[in-house]
Amino acid sequence: MAAKMRACKSCGAEIASSAKACPQCGARNKGLPLAVTILIVVLLLFGLIACGVASCTGLFVASVDDAVQETSQGSDIVGPDGQTLTGEAAKTATFPIGSEITVGDLVIKVDAPENRKPGEYDSVKSGNVAVFHVTATNKSESPAYISSGDFNLYVDGTKIDEAFTTDVNFIVDQINTGKTAEGDMAFDLKSGSKFELVYTPNFLTEQQITFEGAN
Repeated sequence: MAAKMRACKSCGAEIASSAKACPQCGARNKGLPLAVTILIVVLLLFGLIACGVASCTGLFVASVDDAVQETSQGSDIVGPDGQTLTGEAAKTATFPIGSEITVGDLVIKVDAPENRKPGEYDSVKSGNVAVFHVTATNKSESPAYISSGDFNLYVDGTKIDEAFTTDVNFIVDQINTGKTAEGDMAFDLKSGSKFELVYTPNFLTEQQITFEGAN
């Protein structure tokens, strides 16, 4: 069987692969040392692993960023006219008080406030209690939540205190699938005030829905 031939690295002459030295120039004919070969293989493997980790990390970070962005945008809103608001338009939507809107899968209506005289033991500074009636229907396939803590009332940018009265009980519980819950919330609001009732569906989002009106 003919010996395998190769070119000498020094002079280029054709020599046998098994030859220890080139017969033409005397240069030694040997491959890479075992240690060097192992080092190269290790470096290649390390490079492949590093690239894989970087790729996975990049995908993970991208997924987290997408999730955070999606969460911060909040839910789509269907207004009283049936128009759907998404993205930035849904983050700071404003509607007249008394509008029925759908936020995600929760249908919400806040009626115009009813002015009441404070009770004997009610601590009210304005001399008037504005009571807002809230109706919420859960259209999703899982429980939904709503409470008076999701709403804040403002007049000219100033937050108005809640009025804690004995005859006002707001819903502070979950709403099962397909069910409706109703309740009231009261504020220490002077009669004849123009107000903004701000609803925050989820504290994890930047979404704030405003109901404007006057009492």
